[in-house]
Amino acid sequence: MNGITRDFLTLNRFWVSKFREVSLLSYKDLDRSNFFSNFSIWRKMDSNWKILFRIVFKCKVKIPEDCFLFFAQPNFFHTAFVGKKIFRIHDLFPITNPEWFTFLARNQFRFAFNRLTENDILLCNSQETLDVFRRFFPKLANVAFIVDCSIDSTRMVACKNCQSCSLAYVPRSFALMVGTVEPRKNYITAIKAWKLKSDKIPYENLIIVGKPGWKSRKTLRQLRKGRNQDIIYLENVCDAGLQRLYQSASLFLSTSLNEGFNIPLAEAARQRLPVAISDIPVHRSHAPQTAFFFDPLNINQISKIFTSNYEVLKPLVSLPANFRSNSEQQLKEVFTIITNLQNRSNKTI
Repeated sequence: MNGITRDFLTLNRFWVSKFREVSLLSYKDLDRSNFFSNFSIWRKMDSNWKILFRIVFKCKVKIPEDCFLFFAQPNFFHTAFVGKKIFRIHDLFPITNPEWFTFLARNQFRFAFNRLTENDILLCNSQETLDVFRRFFPKLANVAFIVDCSIDSTRMVACKNCQSCSLAYVPRSFALMVGTVEPRKNYITAIKAWKLKSDKIPYENLIIVGKPGWKSRKTLRQLRKGRNQDIIYLENVCDAGLQRLYQSASLFLSTSLNEGFNIPLAEAARQRLPVAISDIPVHRSHAPQTAFFFDPLNINQISKIFTSNYEVLKPLVSLPANFRSNSEQQLKEVFTIITNLQNRSNKTI
């Protein structure tokens, strides 16, 4: 499960606790037990072609007056609806760094973002994301709010089938990297740095966990070649399996070129795991005090990290304040705004 999905489910649990009726909507996998499943929307939106038809010919589906539709992120799909919407804003990288994405992905992103309105509610996952959003969309600044990603490990059950749960042997000492395999994560630099390591290093393996993402073919080839250099690549890992890796790792490493929030960093910090991370703004504001920062394009700097025993720092690692209770309080404040909007709407009906 990737970071966007985990964040989406955490926010959904909040909606369930605060709203009278909450339903998870999916035109591909409709939950018929939900009251929302009886709406005629699902006779209109049960295929990509029907969605595309409605967008092209502007045959919009109206969201019921007393409802909000929550999207994990702005996308092509949301433009088929008219009404009150809540969007999670993870980052604006397809706009700020289009070279990291395919032509289709970055243009779909621009299409979706350019159709956000002042009637929408936008939940940015960090101060850094909010600042960038306001720079590119100043007219929507008043409806954009910060809600940090919340890290919830209370519902993790081992699947016993994923690559982590199936590992017969967990290395005694290893460096761990977590995140979707895509150019922004900069895994190729980490692999090159690992290959420069000397024989006498404190880590047996470099373990990289992440599903393939945009433009991942070149990186995946390097990951598979890296098996000969004690690199372990795990594509399919459940949440409990990932938790097991955090608890066993000696070091968490992120060579990312940019992040909206970086949930894996937060998860590593929750486990009091020493971290070595790229020197980017969101890392500076969210990292533990003991974090080691480096230039993500400097292979020699990263290679030296692999020669240092960061495990000795474990007793000193403290949880950053950002990961304690901010997100819940931020959501409550946004919830108050949403409730006021809903009450105002009901009075005008």
